[in-house]
Amino acid sequence: MNLFGYFDLGRRAMDAARLGLQVAGDNISNASTPGYARRRLDLVPGPVIQVPGGWLDQGVEVGAIRRMEDRFLQANLEREKGGLGEADERLRGLKEIEAIFGSLDGNGIASALAGFTASFNALAGQADSLGARRAALSAADTLAGALRDTSARLQTQRGLLDKSVEGSVAEINRLAGELAGLNREIALEEADGTVAAPLRDRRAQVIESLGDLTGGAAYAGPGGRLLFALPSGVTLVSGDNALPLGTARAANGTLRILSG
Repeated sequence: MNLFGYFDLGRRAMDAARLGLQVAGDNISNASTPGYARRRLDLVPGPVIQVPGGWLDQGVEVGAIRRMEDRFLQANLEREKGGLGEADERLRGLKEIEAIFGSLDGNGIASALAGFTASFNALAGQADSLGARRAALSAADTLAGALRDTSARLQTQRGLLDKSVEGSVAEINRLAGELAGLNREIALEEADGTVAAPLRDRRAQVIESLGDLTGGAAYAGPGGRLLFALPSGVTLVSGDNALPLGTARAANGTLRILSG
């Protein structure tokens, strides 16, 4: 090997070390970045030359920069986070309903019902008392007013929840379309064997958002693409295609989410 060959060997070693430091720095600085997965620099032996007595590697070369992700573990995490999102949403709705009905010792239906029962029990013991009759009528009117008020507040809350569901469906459709587009872009970017790490990071963020909204999870598909399935088994995203969701009002007034 001549002098220039040694210079080239040293240059490749320095380039590999510099890139390794850059990858390590990216991993440290992006440790808290949503969707970011740790990178790993794979090094391979440089080209070989024949020397007296055998073959000799010429330094080191960069093989690939890989994105460290376990799809099986990630899918399990997505399912659990989806379940947590469902539980949080259910808890929020129940707390809002609890606030409408009020506490057992507050001024709500429970208090009005207790007053109604007490007044009619008193009336049963003195049916001829005009004051007891007026008290019973007043308690009945108070209970009816509390029921009407609670019903109106429940209807208002139902309308707000329906609007929230419609907004969530629109966001799910947007994210599903973005996931299908990212599947397509990643397949094109990685056709030459490279790893489109930034696109994969963005895809991980989209999958996390979809999991929070639907409780579904992503699974590995053909060609490096991911499938996203809902808990019901409906495939929301398959490769480059997204299945749109919609809403419809049932005969009993319930808002239903429809696929297809």
